[in-house]
Amino acid sequence: MACGVWRVAKKNNEIHDVQIPKGSLLMLRYHAANRDRALFEHPNDLEIARKNASDHIAFGQGIHFCPGAMLARKEMLIAFNALLSRLDNIKIDPSQSDLAHWPNIVLRGLKGLHITFEKRVQA
Repeated sequence: MACGVWRVAKKNNEIHDVQIPKGSLLMLRYHAANRDRALFEHPNDLEIARKNASDHIAFGQGIHFCPGAMLARKEMLIAFNALLSRLDNIKIDPSQSDLAHWPNIVLRGLKGLHITFEKRVQA
């Protein structure tokens, strides 16, 4: 999954006191839009009950809205329900996890996320 699109500046620009000369190669990080402090009060925090969660643009907007968004949401719902119905006591194992992100301009991934859990006993 791409997290941005490459563009070339057609004219000299300035964004938040940063000069962007004509001809500059830019990567527009639309993934970063979901971390906009003007839209989300605590953009880097995981808030399950975020009041304006539907304002995210993970699946695009307008004519660029992802045609597979509803299928992806349904797949996640089914997968999470199936997983959570079979497991108890899910925890991050801090002794094996490295929650720092790999330095990478294209993908944002954790260096290591290990979990522990107990298999739910079915009655």
